[in-house]
Amino acid sequence: MAGVKEREALAGLLRALQAAPASSLDAVLLANVLRENRIASRANWSEIADAIDRGDASKAMIGRLEELARILESERADMHARMHGSHAR
Repeated sequence: MAGVKEREALAGLLRALQAAPASSLDAVLLANVLRENRIASRANWSEIADAIDRGDASKAMIGRLEELARILESERADMHARMHGSHAR
């Protein structure tokens, strides 16, 4: 289970992503990675950040965070493949 500092950092990053992506390098990078993803572009990151702050471990919130993790992992795999000259995953 993530500690308080990790949850606060994630909530802060998601709020920055929603409100002012240019406010931090981390938010800029995350916004660029998520820009082309239809699911991520419709997400209400502030709502998810609020749920993290509340300690909301409901199935719905866990599902949204898992979806974010899947998107980021897919992007990471795609980037890795491009860096190594392959489009296979």
